[in-house]
This record gives sequence, C-alpha cells and structure tokens, in this order.
Amino acid sequence: MDYQSIGKALENAGKEIQKVNNRLDKVLEKLIEFEDLDDRKQTAIEHIQSDEISEALNLLKSVEKDQSKARDLKTEEASLREQLETLREQAERIARGEASEEEDGDAGASGEVTELKPDSSAA
Repeated sequence: MDYQSIGKALENAGKEIQKVNNRLDKVLEKLIEFEDLDDRKQTAIEHIQSDEISEALNLLKSVEKDQSKARDLKTEEASLREQLETLREQAERIARGEASEEEDGDAGASGEVTELKPDSSAA
C-alpha cells in the first residue's frame, strides 16, 4: 500500500470538501436573507385589508422574486450537500486504501474514484 499516495489523495479530498463546504456556507448565509417571506406576505395581507392595494402589490412582487431566489438557493444547497456526502464517502474509501481521487480534479464534482495501485516498492 502506498501511504504517500493515500496521504496526498486525502489532502486533495480535504481541499475539495473545504471548497464545497465554503460554497454551502455562502448559500446558507444568502438563504437567511429570505427568512422573512411569511412576515412580508402577512404585511401584504394587512395592506390589502387597509385598502392599500398598490403597497400590497409592490410587496407581493418583491416576495415573488425572493421566493424564486430562495427556491434556487435551496436547490443549490441540496446539490452541495450531495456533493459533500459524496466527497466524504470518497475520503473514507481513500483512507481505507480502497480508492484515490482522480488526478484531473473532477472527482469533487462528479464523485468518481479510481482504484489505488499498490506501490511495488512498498512491502
């Protein structure tokens, strides 16, 4: 077993995990901005009840845009979480000496792994 190759592959896998995790953190921070959508909908209802229809319409238009952005962010969040899980599983396989990260750097995105070749010099 070539421990040096395993160590390098684990280091690269760790970097990929960190990159995806940082992207996930950014998405989650953006999602926080849209937590008040229900409050804004309630405010629009209050505007309607107060016969402030134009205010309600403007508010509902912005809520609609923000709901769309929030949906996109939630989709991205789910995708990033899947990527993280794949990368974690890959790192576990690497640590066990079962697989190594692909050298072209796509392993983080696709989750593909290749078999480790035993080092003939290591006995």
